Amino acid sequence: MGKNTMKKLIQKILTLSLGLAVASFPQWGLADDVEKKPGADAKTETINTAKADKPDVKGDEKKESKEPVVKRDDDGNILFHMEDELQKKAGIVASEVVATNLANEVKSFGRVLDPSALSSLVNELAMAQAAGMASGNELTRLKKLSSSGNVSERALQTAEATSIHDSLMVQSAKDKLMLSYGKEIADKNDLTDLSRSLGSTESVLIRAELPAGQSLNEVPSSARVMSISGKSSTAEALGLSPNVDPLSQSRAYVLLVKSNNIHLLPGESVTAYLQTSGDAVAGFVIPSAAVIRADGKAWLYAVKDEDHLLRREINLNCPLESGWFIREGVKTGEKIVTTGAQSAYSEEVKSSVGSGD
Repeated sequence: MGKNTMKKLIQKILTLSLGLAVASFPQWGLADDVEKKPGADAKTETINTAKADKPDVKGDEKKESKEPVVKRDDDGNILFHMEDELQKKAGIVASEVVATNLANEVKSFGRVLDPSALSSLVNELAMAQAAGMASGNELTRLKKLSSSGNVSERALQTAEATSIHDSLMVQSAKDKLMLSYGKEIADKNDLTDLSRSLGSTESVLIRAELPAGQSLNEVPSSARVMSISGKSSTAEALGLSPNVDPLSQSRAYVLLVKSNNIHLLPGESVTAYLQTSGDAVAGFVIPSAAVIRADGKAWLYAVKDEDHLLRREINLNCPLESGWFIREGVKTGEKIVTTGAQSAYSEEVKSSVGSGD
């Protein structure tokens, strides 16, 4: 075989092999590779599709912005955004604050006295008075008989001594009463009835102590007595206690609750507000349900507008049976949340946690 013939045979074999390779693997072809490679238009289309599928976050948040929002106003107070519809669902009701004047009062702390000691002294006085009456009548009788010579001088002297002794016993019993409870109680004419009423707890005596070192220039006209449970009753101020507690070194006043409608018992602690002369204090009555306690403080919600509540700190000056009396923290004509204040606070806390405040 000649050289030319051999070259032609090799060229045919190479050509045939290349054709078979292109047929088996079309992606190796230049034209196919150019057609199937993704272009700029395809990439743009993919990006646009992703954008179309992604929701408009700002738009959705705008439409669903009914959740409460907590922020600060210009004065640094806590401003709580809560739509009117959500307030109604939570049972939140606002009412106008009630302005009132409260008598000038001095706060004191006391306890209900055990009536057994007073009862014992009253009984001792009653027995001394009975004995004194009997010995006095006997002396009068013997003096009449002595004028006719029917009584010995010795018997008359004995009767006189007995009458003096019994009179001294009456005075001694009165002194004990006065030194223990004061002149006002010792001079009462109805001590037996008082003792019986105290024994059945229909009435109670209270020793109300002033803060150490404090005193009053006058006897209080009356007092308001508050139990630990928040129940209140009026009391009559009988006068200054004749003794000072050796531990507290505080002066005290004796109070009489004639009608124990709040069921106070001996030994029970109370808070007494002694009413004295002076100008009445202006303030506002806040219902108990309007007050919430958080962070060791007392707060209430004032209505700023239809969809905003302002949480404001208040000082609870003194309790009333219907709630609290405060001197400042609200304004005349202002509305505050009186029902559902705790629900409003719960919503505020949830919003604060959600917003990371």
